[in-house]
Amino acid sequence: MAKITIIVQGIAISYYKNDGLWKILFPFGKSHLITFKESSTDKGITLAKSGRSIEITAENAESDFEIGANYKDFLDLTDECSHSSGVNPKKDWEDRAVLMTVENAKFSVHEYTKYKHFILKGINVNSTPKKIGYSGKFEIESESITINVDGHPEFPKVFDSDCMLVFDNDCHDDRPKTSGDFEMVYNVIEDVQDSAQQFTVATVPKNRLKSLLPGMTFIPQVAEDPDRDPQYKNLPCHIVRISLTENLP
Repeated sequence: MAKITIIVQGIAISYYKNDGLWKILFPFGKSHLITFKESSTDKGITLAKSGRSIEITAENAESDFEIGANYKDFLDLTDECSHSSGVNPKKDWEDRAVLMTVENAKFSVHEYTKYKHFILKGINVNSTPKKIGYSGKFEIESESITINVDGHPEFPKVFDSDCMLVFDNDCHDDRPKTSGDFEMVYNVIEDVQDSAQQFTVATVPKNRLKSLLPGMTFIPQVAEDPDRDPQYKNLPCHIVRISLTENLP
């Protein structure tokens, strides 16, 4: 039996429905190309393309669908602090994102952000700051897994021994930002009731002495701090989760 770990990092939307599959939506753009890597030193294969999907299947799996104990530590875009009525996929979401499905896997947080993050509605603090999941990991035990990517000449690929694979959708643009690339999720989804409703994610400056609490106001500043998280330059391109999934593909 092979023990296979699949790391997912960068901007991505994770969710599950009632079909035993994990689903990851990868928004893509100029600095986010959805790169598949077979090792940490691998330059990788770019997968970003309109209308594309990725399917990961397991042969004779011993593992099953499982929600990791710390999965809740990914930022939830459909809790009471954000889109509490749920979200819809945008009509053209397939032109702006790649959907990946994974079977027979446990999914959990792999790495956390170093600093605390919170949801903003305009300049109003909407959630209590906390460290959140940055990257995630799938764990599968099976004879082998097959990764199939629609319309890509280098796939399918089969892995039948212990290994760690990576789907990297992190940002490769070093310019300072005030909002990271979190806004890319709104290229793919929108609020059920108000399609114009959007939130942002901010990080608590390490030199801020006073606590930030819901109801307070906060204006993000461009960070130039060399001691920031190694996973991002100013704000992270991190995984978010959606718990109200009935309208999603």
